[in-house]
Amino acid sequence: MQKALNENLKKMYPGIRERQTYLPRRWDRNQASMYLDISNDGLTVTFKNNSKIKEEKETSAVVRANFPIPCSIGFYYFEITIESGERGCLGIGLSRRDGALNRMPGWDQNCLGYHGDDGHFFSSCGHGTLYGPKFTTGDVIGCGFDTVLRQIFFTKNGEHLGVAANGITHIDDMYPTVGMKNPGEKIRANFGLHPFKFDFEAHKRQLFEKKIEMIDDIPMPPELNTYMHRIIESFLERTGAVNTLKVFNADANPDVEMIEKRKEIYNLILNGGNGYKIETKIRENFPTLLDESPDVHVYLMCMRFIDLAATLKPFPPQDKPEADGVTPKFPSSSALVTSSKHTVSNCSPSSSSTCSSIRNPNKRTRPGDDSRGKRGTDGTPAKKSPMTGRRKNAEGMKVDEDGVDCKNGHSSSNKQQEKLIRIEDDMMISEAAMEKMGKNEVEKIRYLINLAREIYHSCSLCDKSREIVEVALSMLRSNRKLCDPYPLSFPQRTFIANKVMAAIFQLNKEPQYSELRAMFMMWKGIQDTMEKKEFPPASFPLAKIFMESNGTQLYANKTILAPMVRAGRTPLRVLSLKYGADLVYTEEIVDQKLLKCQRILNTKNDTIDYNNYEDVILRIAPEERGKVILQIGTNNGESAAKVAKLICSSGNDVAGIDVNMGCPKPFSIHSGMGAALLKETDKIKDILTSLKAASKVPISCKIRVLDDRNDTLNLVREIEKCGVSAIGVHGRRRDERQPDPCRIDEIREIVRTVGNIPIITNGVSGEIEKFEDIEKWRNETEASSIMIARKALETPSIFRKEGVLTKFEDIENFLDYACQYNEPYTTAKYVVQRLLGSDQEHDPRGKSTVAAGSLLEICRAYNKQDVYEFWKKERLRKSCKRKECVDSDGIFNIDVSFPLKRLKDAQANVATPKQIIHEYCVESKFPKPFYQTYRRDDKRYMAILSIGGQKFRSTIAQVNVRMAEQVAALAALYGLGIRGRLRGEWEEDGNIEEEKEVNNTESKD
Repeated sequence: MQKALNENLKKMYPGIRERQTYLPRRWDRNQASMYLDISNDGLTVTFKNNSKIKEEKETSAVVRANFPIPCSIGFYYFEITIESGERGCLGIGLSRRDGALNRMPGWDQNCLGYHGDDGHFFSSCGHGTLYGPKFTTGDVIGCGFDTVLRQIFFTKNGEHLGVAANGITHIDDMYPTVGMKNPGEKIRANFGLHPFKFDFEAHKRQLFEKKIEMIDDIPMPPELNTYMHRIIESFLERTGAVNTLKVFNADANPDVEMIEKRKEIYNLILNGGNGYKIETKIRENFPTLLDESPDVHVYLMCMRFIDLAATLKPFPPQDKPEADGVTPKFPSSSALVTSSKHTVSNCSPSSSSTCSSIRNPNKRTRPGDDSRGKRGTDGTPAKKSPMTGRRKNAEGMKVDEDGVDCKNGHSSSNKQQEKLIRIEDDMMISEAAMEKMGKNEVEKIRYLINLAREIYHSCSLCDKSREIVEVALSMLRSNRKLCDPYPLSFPQRTFIANKVMAAIFQLNKEPQYSELRAMFMMWKGIQDTMEKKEFPPASFPLAKIFMESNGTQLYANKTILAPMVRAGRTPLRVLSLKYGADLVYTEEIVDQKLLKCQRILNTKNDTIDYNNYEDVILRIAPEERGKVILQIGTNNGESAAKVAKLICSSGNDVAGIDVNMGCPKPFSIHSGMGAALLKETDKIKDILTSLKAASKVPISCKIRVLDDRNDTLNLVREIEKCGVSAIGVHGRRRDERQPDPCRIDEIREIVRTVGNIPIITNGVSGEIEKFEDIEKWRNETEASSIMIARKALETPSIFRKEGVLTKFEDIENFLDYACQYNEPYTTAKYVVQRLLGSDQEHDPRGKSTVAAGSLLEICRAYNKQDVYEFWKKERLRKSCKRKECVDSDGIFNIDVSFPLKRLKDAQANVATPKQIIHEYCVESKFPKPFYQTYRRDDKRYMAILSIGGQKFRSTIAQVNVRMAEQVAALAALYGLGIRGRLRGEWEEDGNIEEEKEVNNTESKD
């Protein structure tokens, strides 16, 4: 439980470091009235029920949380559930530690409280003001406190009741508090362990935006432009952007030659260039730099070491078995060299076991070794300290003192069979090995040994230095070639490049940092000071503003439902959120399809719909607001930008927009979308930059790994430069599918390459069986977040921390939302069948699902028909009646339809709507009914039925002429008031609702 609470609090309050600043977690027994009982977990509080208490007239009992709300938190929220309290004599609020425990919240000085018996708000006095509704048993009451805006508010059952007080002067030492007055009253607190009834995240974002506006309103000094120009010039000059600098300021006169020299060296290091060439460049342009900066010299020696070690030839395969049956296995080139004196077990003589040892911790001692080893003062052999081998990079370099790898099959007796040749001091190699390797290889090894010694004697104790040295020296073991990914990672190369630049600036006696970086460093110092003193502005750091404005926080540390065609619609998305998913993606929607849509406020379903005529292309439920990511398929930046304007023009209906760049299906590929974009870097940049410029919400993309690992790394670097907030990475290539393994190592390398935005791992669904596996694979890939597709479709409850449910429980929960949001039966049936798996062939409910022709029939298979009927009646109640109007042509338009399968099933047994209309005309002696059918632009059909001087039409188009006429006849039955003549169930609720809000010109572009 504590682990879950820790994780939730980190997500809710990312700026708080709990090792330094504690958060309220439970009720404090030391700050509780003697009349109260507190449960073992510290969350449930009960007013004792005994006769002594009942005798007292004005009994009040208060309990406070174990820690106060930190002033540096910015925004804090907690909730209580009233399990017993019918009289409503309870209060919730904030109080200070010195407040009395027998007075309700809000009555004491500097205390605030909202009371349930009268709905009044109290602030430091016994006379309250009317604030909100009363509350009693079963209600969930929340309290929110903003230390920056200095305001407090309350909620009831998830509804915001408004700000209770502004401009609160006393914000320090405020504890969450609950008060009770009657025996038997009982409440349970939620400090973040479980999801709140109130939409905490959405309100936090709203407050954040308000604070941004307040910052924007701060007046700036008139000389600000002068300062900003100077800062920008300094930054451009330091980064080597000479051409941009000249455009920015034509009068600028930078030392172009010096900037180009620095830039060339920087790029060579960053791209993993030849170490010898880099060192030569530095000595030519800055002769004394390496003598004055030994750390830089070590890094360059490591790069030289890597270059040379990569040229060593692999050692020949093993020889034939010897006469005694022992097969000598020749070690790799690194194992052919031995040293009894020099190891890299320490980075300095004084440090022990800081770095890994090159020597083998499992070394087998030969007879007589002790006699040759070092001895203690008493003449006995000195004990050798055990080698921990903590760092794995150097572990494979451990060799026996005789030059024989202990893992390769040699024993000490082999030494008698092989003649050893000394190649460097006390380092030897077997004669047979030398013959097979050749003198050139031996000379390389001799040079590498000396270079390794020089690195060892020069390296510092800096953690980064040790890391780089170990990567370099491990090259002897690994036999890696430079055509493989460069051994030093991109962050490591960036570290070296920055160190070289700093040394150049120091050599030229220039400031080490640009003014911009100096400002950030100064801000960091101020921020640290404010955090230590718990000042409210510490809750609103500059880094957080940049991260929030770029949207990276939206994607960080999240468990996500992946986009899935046909499945990733409203019911499954809402169900996944209910189970515990942090974000959900829509199915991929092609840009051109979205651009033909109208935005509709659906009053029947309480949703926002994007409809192409009556087809619902996108439906967004209230539960998804702020948590749903729209994934689009596109092949050009112009259309993508239009989609962003469409979605953002009427408010932020979605939390973000994602571009599908990994779908390998033929439709996407042939249209230049999905995985077809992976080789089109310029097109990718056009799409993402266009989206970024047009969108008010964060932009992300989802890719697959490429055939060449370096191509993938170069691609993600280019994508990051476009300003995206996150990158989703599927760990398979374009032509790979399950059961092909997910390339975990490639995702891990992407994570290490892209350090500024979250990477979302995808493709490990086959490895996930329970909720705990999600965190395991997120840690395995080192990604910030994880996206689940296939497993979430087979078992949506995989998101439940409490454990997965049975497939039939998942199906029933899914059908609840399918009925509530009027999901078309075809897509609902698809999801249910995927959930059933093989049971659709063997289980009676599965067989009924396969045969079902409507959502109602699917619901009947699982005894959910009452749910279907409830939501159908609820939609009718909200709309009061079917939408019915007469247009300028005198046509009655009624939104009614039914499935095609219904017509096929009914024709053999009962009369169809057209037959009923024909019978009605005969009885009424009307002329024969006349059907006028036409095809719309979307290739669907509508029919107008003329009968008895009246015209009827359904607003819902059909797939063919026959269905259009039947639906027009059904509309006429309603219009004429004779629907009762039609036997059986026919209707399928229409999708076009009463209120429409059509977007601006983009929706028709």
